[in-house]
Amino acid sequence: MSSGSIPRQARFEAWRLTSIYFIVLLVFIVLLLRLVVLQVFEAPDWTTRAVDNFTNEVSVPAARGIIYDRR
Repeated sequence: MSSGSIPRQARFEAWRLTSIYFIVLLVFIVLLLRLVVLQVFEAPDWTTRAVDNFTNEVSVPAARGIIYDRR
């Protein structure tokens, strides 16, 4: 590189910037729509799955025998 060279400035073409903005906007819209579908339309299904996931009834017999009341 010679000492008298002038650095080139980066060129941003308008159509490239517009297409990048459009792609980013499209991705955000898709993510927002998926969020709405999950939160609004599929909420009952996910609620049922969550309840089934954390409630598990296990019947364990007592090993100490029958407990009688004092009366």
